[in-house]
Amino acid sequence: MTLVLALSAALLASEAIPEAVVQAVEQVESSGRGARTPKGDGGKAIGCLQWHASAWKDCSAIRLKAGLAVYPYSDAAAPIRARDYARTWLTVLKVRLATQIGRQPFPGEIWLAWNLGWTGYERYGFSWAHVSRVKFDKARQVNSLAWGLPKRPAVSR
Repeated sequence: MTLVLALSAALLASEAIPEAVVQAVEQVESSGRGARTPKGDGGKAIGCLQWHASAWKDCSAIRLKAGLAVYPYSDAAAPIRARDYARTWLTVLKVRLATQIGRQPFPGEIWLAWNLGWTGYERYGFSWAHVSRVKFDKARQVNSLAWGLPKRPAVSR
């Protein structure tokens, strides 16, 4: 977490995650329901980006250190605040993953670190080849949405 807290506002800006990635993650996390998204993970995650309190707290610490606005966890239910925090947290995950895997991560890999948590994704060796089929398919969906790819055509028989 020390490396993460060292991220400055300038680095967060220069490495900022593209808006298309934030939108793709939101679509996969909430199916586009926005503020109407129900609580997830057995009531432990809130908002259109399914924020857990611990991740919000960690993101708040980074934002505070970088001089960015900080909000209470209840604001994770407000789409505009949830997206603002997501830009920060996804950028942090992108920077950490790039350092870990030695290259720029794909949007789906960043989503896996988001969805599984850093430690959870680390258990899979930061390789999406080892995650469950459901997680793999959702990571692939994040890639497609973030890159603006069309949905896969139906297989002809």
